[in-house]
Amino acid sequence: MRRNGDQWRGPGRMPRRHTFLVMCEQNQRYPIKAMKSWQTARREQFITTGKSGMRRTMRTLLATLFAAAVTGALLTGCDEQKVADAVNAIKPDPMAFGNLQLGVSTVDDVRRQAGKPEIEWQNDDGSQRYEYPRGPNGTRTYMLDFAPDGTLTAITQALTAENFAKVVPGMSKDDVRRLLGKPTTVARYALSNNEVWSWHWADGGYPGDSMFDAHFSFDGVVTTTSRSEAPGREKH
Repeated sequence: MRRNGDQWRGPGRMPRRHTFLVMCEQNQRYPIKAMKSWQTARREQFITTGKSGMRRTMRTLLATLFAAAVTGALLTGCDEQKVADAVNAIKPDPMAFGNLQLGVSTVDDVRRQAGKPEIEWQNDDGSQRYEYPRGPNGTRTYMLDFAPDGTLTAITQALTAENFAKVVPGMSKDDVRRLLGKPTTVARYALSNNEVWSWHWADGGYPGDSMFDAHFSFDGVVTTTSRSEAPGREKH
């Protein structure tokens, strides 16, 4: 369908605000009620069926995510690198990290492919660690380590049972953050005067994911650890 001025041309006129008629593959009309403007309605998913419809829906979804990231960055007056960072943030893991080579790739290579890290850790010997949490509620956080000369030396997925076992009483918030990365949630409890950091992770059991919790005292050191249900799986 094409829009000419304020008019729609296609299978019938389409008013700017009201019920929109969309033609599906079988040339049947399905009403989609819209309370939004025609600009928003054009972005709605068309009703499709079968495998071809699913493929088109996935392509549309990826294109929408890409456009949203780029548009959001542009609206805030970002430069090209920040636009690239916004796009890299939604890349699948293999696209973000798959082509990186240990001992060959550099800090610049990583930034071009994976984008800006959540945080950069600088060590006394000149080596660095970049933190890349995947998604706002993802189950993976990647730590990329670099030698003093900027060469990539290691890529590790931080949210594992082995790493959680390393969190022990007495550790500082800095120590835990360097090990596990940014927590999924942070909860503060005024009455008990403590703070709980929680990470969403794929534990491999049923139902497949849960939360690892690190409890900190008022002075910012670990007092204990625990495990809780993932969001949406809480027992009632």
